[in-house]
Amino acid sequence: MKSSKHLHLMIAFITVLFGEIYLRPFYTDFRFSLGVCALGILLLIYETSFRTVLVTGMSILIFRVWLAMNLSTPFDLALMTHLPGALYYIFYGSILLASKVRYRLNHPLLALTVLLVADVTSNIMELIIRGQFHDLTSTFKLQALLLTAIIRGILILSVYLLARFYPTMFQKEEEKKKISSWILAQSKLYAEVVFLKKSEGDIEKAMTKAHGLYTYIQAHKTALPSEWADMPRKVLSITRDIHEIKKDYRRINEALRALIPDNLPASVPTPAELTNFLCDDIEVWAHSNGKSIKISRSLSPYLSDQNLFDYLSLLNNLLTNAVDAIDQSGEIKLGVSVLDGLWEITVEDNGGGIPEEDLSVIFEPGYSTHYDSKTGHMSTGIGLSQVQYIVSHLLKGQITVASKVGDGTLIQITFPLLI
Repeated sequence: MKSSKHLHLMIAFITVLFGEIYLRPFYTDFRFSLGVCALGILLLIYETSFRTVLVTGMSILIFRVWLAMNLSTPFDLALMTHLPGALYYIFYGSILLASKVRYRLNHPLLALTVLLVADVTSNIMELIIRGQFHDLTSTFKLQALLLTAIIRGILILSVYLLARFYPTMFQKEEEKKKISSWILAQSKLYAEVVFLKKSEGDIEKAMTKAHGLYTYIQAHKTALPSEWADMPRKVLSITRDIHEIKKDYRRINEALRALIPDNLPASVPTPAELTNFLCDDIEVWAHSNGKSIKISRSLSPYLSDQNLFDYLSLLNNLLTNAVDAIDQSGEIKLGVSVLDGLWEITVEDNGGGIPEEDLSVIFEPGYSTHYDSKTGHMSTGIGLSQVQYIVSHLLKGQITVASKVGDGTLIQITFPLLI
């Protein structure tokens, strides 16, 4: 009962407050009162009773009479002036409750019709009480009444629908951002798993070479100097250590791989949305590092969700590398399309560029021209080697680089779908 009482008072208070905000459109005596809009919206939102409407109407009457008396208007004149307006609110609210318009909101056109009927009917009742019904014989005033009702009805329904669906839309947008962040994190993890897998292969090769060296030394140990007599055992020990490192790499790789899902959520954002989210994220990261960088995007509307983790891993490394190549401010141009079964990615920056003699080694692990100006530490040079490995070995694609010192760098990648 207490909560119901509070609801009555809240609706009455809001309606009284907004009832003092009004226009007189079309140069007529009709009030375009926001109080009517407020009452209509609140009656659509809250399930209430006729008592609420009655309390609201009485509150409007009391407030307006009190306000008029404070302006030196006699009580009886103030009462006669504002009683019809208060009755308008009571008629209007009663029609909305009687028609159960709250239960017709799934049919907006029907709900709008009810709002119009309630508004026009209540206005006619108010004019009758005021003794001004003859005003409706004027075509202009009748049109003004109808147009006012239409505008108020559309406004009420629009605000209600916005209040009803905006939180859901906002929640969906936030959920999409969370999923996007999760997918991008998974793509970065995927890139590390790929690199660990590559490193595991490199370790395997090193172990094979070490074991080959052991076999060779063991076969020729009689020809070794006496101080090298223990060399076969030492080489074999190194081979075993490398094998243990390989097993550790494999365990870590398998554990990380288990964290990457085989299937994406059903509500996963589109590749274009993920691309924009990643670009925004990298722009923020660049800004946090004291750089002003704009990533302009030209994205095909029909990007495929195949090879998604590969695509996002490549994009993250390429864009990060492009940001590193720019000193303080600049622009990165990103183009992504899927045509005839081929992904095509182009990333162009206006950074410092790459010397021509270095173009043949830029994909080697450890190559980098970037360093932290604060610490003086060079970049690890892992990003482009990851890109080259994913494109060439996993995706069976091609990568081309065009660069000129002082003008920037253009990297183009193509690879087929469903590798």
